Amino acid sequence: MNDKCLSLIDYYSIINDLKGGLFEVYKKVYELTNKLRVNSDEVAQEVQQPITSPLLQEISELLLANKNLILTGAPGTGKTYLAKTLAEEWGAEYKIIQFHPSYDYTDFVEGLRPIQNENGEVGFELRDGSFKNFCKEALKYQNNQQLSNFEEVYQRFIDDISESSIDLTTPSRESPFSIIVNSRENITAVLSSETQRQITLTKPLIQNYLETGKSLRWKPYLTSVCDYIEENYDLRMSDTGDKSKKFIIILDEINRAEISKVLGELFFSIDPGYRGESGRVTTQYANLQTNEDVFKKGFYIPDNVYIIGTMNDIDRSVESFDFAMRRRFAWKEIKSADRLSMWEGQIDDWAEEAKQRLTDLNKTIESVQGLSSAYHVGPSYFLKLTNYDGDFDKLWTYHLESLLFEYIRGYPDAEQQIQGLKDAYNLQLGFGNDRNDG
Repeated sequence: MNDKCLSLIDYYSIINDLKGGLFEVYKKVYELTNKLRVNSDEVAQEVQQPITSPLLQEISELLLANKNLILTGAPGTGKTYLAKTLAEEWGAEYKIIQFHPSYDYTDFVEGLRPIQNENGEVGFELRDGSFKNFCKEALKYQNNQQLSNFEEVYQRFIDDISESSIDLTTPSRESPFSIIVNSRENITAVLSSETQRQITLTKPLIQNYLETGKSLRWKPYLTSVCDYIEENYDLRMSDTGDKSKKFIIILDEINRAEISKVLGELFFSIDPGYRGESGRVTTQYANLQTNEDVFKKGFYIPDNVYIIGTMNDIDRSVESFDFAMRRRFAWKEIKSADRLSMWEGQIDDWAEEAKQRLTDLNKTIESVQGLSSAYHVGPSYFLKLTNYDGDFDKLWTYHLESLLFEYIRGYPDAEQQIQGLKDAYNLQLGFGNDRNDG
């Protein structure tokens, strides 16, 4: 082929050959050529563009080297935004989890959760937490078990069943049953041989079987349903041959939860030196897991999973982040002055004045006894100027004053300190040092 075109003489030559015994040879050649071309195109699309931001490049290198990274710094410096941007630059799959004081092990790893069956009866079953689910997705990618179009196929499947139920039989005993869609868009198997008994086949249950061939429960009915889907819908597996695909979990405000309560025995496996199967740990609910669970022999964090935590140094809960966990992370402080680029294209009309006000205000904050750069005001606060058409007074009144008052609550001269900070913010230089001697 020349410039993706076939000459006329070559075309007729091929046509003649196809009439003879070379048909199968040509077929194999075309199949191989198409496969190579598709793979080549995909590789070209997946080539990561160089990271141009020096700060983002530094964070990228830290995360690659350490697997676990904490972005720390003053409020409003865009730490979560940086984490998301890095994930997008890497072309990684990512998930954000917001930590809070009531977040615990059952939310993050696994635990018993209440469920209600079709008859309204309440019971409990073991459910994976957000992090364990995330690790299973990363592992499926490594093992080439990821369906690329499951959501689309499942939606078509339930749409079809909603119009008309389907009759099936179990593989071995050929017991008849029909399938319908319930109110939660899960599949319900109605067993005609057992006085209309109903069994719920959830969407995750179906996806897990289609991707791994493993049934967590109700195998005879699940097998028939999944066989029907495979026969009648065009399921496609993702081409996950690229082992460099990364998965990043972003733990926002990581210090606001009680870390030891959330992680439990994962203190061991979260260590960067124990990624992969060498970091297997037996979880608290291991005795309740089925043999089909990929982590039945012990949970571990796949080596393509990276963790980014974000935290504000001044949060009262920062002390709960103990030394055992601290040494498992690299730490990078995000400074207010390093993040002024977030204003570009947002507050261009007021950017110069905003920079001067922010700089003077943060210098004055550091001069107050008991405060430091950890108490700086981050540049993201100034993005709110767009809400007030550049009115700096409204930004101070409705956003900054209350934040700064919390910093100096309990100071004997709190009102005087606030006035000094306001003067700095308003670029009124020359205020008395007695305001800042704390």
